[in-house]
Amino acid sequence: MSASAHSDPTTGNLANPRMEDQPGASVRGESIGHASHPAPAGEESPAGGHAAGGSAIRWWVGVAGGLLVSFPLSWLLSYAASLPFFLGLFFFALFGLVIGAVVHRIASPRRPYPLPAVLIGTVVIISVAWTNSLVTESRGLPQGLAKEAANRTRDLQGRTHAEYVSHVTGQIRSYLRERYPPGGTIGYVRWVFVSGEFRKGDLDGVQGTLRQPQRRWWWVMRVVLSIALFAFGIGSQTWLLRLPADPAGVRAIDRADHPNQPGTS
Repeated sequence: MSASAHSDPTTGNLANPRMEDQPGASVRGESIGHASHPAPAGEESPAGGHAAGGSAIRWWVGVAGGLLVSFPLSWLLSYAASLPFFLGLFFFALFGLVIGAVVHRIASPRRPYPLPAVLIGTVVIISVAWTNSLVTESRGLPQGLAKEAANRTRDLQGRTHAEYVSHVTGQIRSYLRERYPPGGTIGYVRWVFVSGEFRKGDLDGVQGTLRQPQRRWWWVMRVVLSIALFAFGIGSQTWLLRLPADPAGVRAIDRADHPNQPGTS
C-alpha cells in the first residue's frame, strides 16, 4: 500500500491525509464550488447584493426619477447661475447631490449595475439637466434685460411699464436672431461669448448699455465650473451603484481588480 494512504481501523476505508489533514481544505473546496456556479443574473450572490451584470431595469427607473427631479431644480439653477462672484456655482454642486441622491435611493436595492449602464445614465442626467438650465437662462434673458431697462429709464415713450418691457423684449429677441442666427439658445450662447452687451443705439428707446453680468471668458469659465460641480454632485451618488452594497462584495471586487496588491490575498 502506498505511504500516502492508510486504512481506517473502524471502517476499513482508505483515507488520504493530504486532503483531510490540510487546514482550510474544505473551505477552499466550497469556494471552488461557488466559483464554478455563479449566481444567475438578477439573483442574490453569496457576497451580498445582486450579481454584477444583472437586470438594469431598476437603474433606468432611478435615472428617470433623477430626470424628473432635475427639471424644477434646473429652472432654479438658471437664475442662480448669474449670481455675482460665481456664488451660483454652489447650487450646482448642491442640486447635483440632491438629484444623485434620488437616483441612489431608487436604484440602490438592486445594485450593483454594469459600469456602462451607470456611466451612460449619469451622463444623460447631467447633460439633460444642465442643458435645461441653459435653455431656461437664454429664454429669460430678453425679458430680464428689458425689465432692467424699464426700471432705470424715465422716458417710457408713452408706453406703460408692461408695454415698454414687451417692446424691448421683442427687440432683443429680434437682435439675437438677426445678428447671431439662428437666435434662441444658440444665438444667446454666441452673443454672450462674443459680446454679452447691448450698447446704446442697438435697441430703440433704450438709454445706456445693457450687459449680461457674466460674459465672454468669464461666462465660459462659469460654464466649465458649473458642469464640473454638477457632474461631481450627481456622480458622487450614482457612481457607487456599480459596486455591491455588502462590504465583503466590495473587497472581492477589489481583490479581483488588484490581485497583486498587498493585503488583498
